[in-house]
Amino acid sequence: MDVLGMRRQGWSINEIAHDLGYHPATVSKWLKTGGPPAARTLTTSERVVDGRWGKRIAELIEPPSRLLSTSVSRSSRPKGSSVPTRRWSGQ
Repeated sequence: MDVLGMRRQGWSINEIAHDLGYHPATVSKWLKTGGPPAARTLTTSERVVDGRWGKRIAELIEPPSRLLSTSVSRSSRPKGSSVPTRRWSGQ
């Protein structure tokens, strides 16, 4: 995503934000700092969702699942906890 190039071509901050799906304040910050931050990469040991949790989440959302994401989140919490202790790592 070439935010700086879009701006040089005359795009407004709102146009860039709408096109990329980010808030205008985020785009404005990126323009002030020279562009968006580099994509984060995680090592296997840094991933929060391990194989066991990944399997459980996959079972919960396997079609024809009608669960909402909040239901999956609640199902993956330890008993008695109101705060999720696991985050999906995307893999």
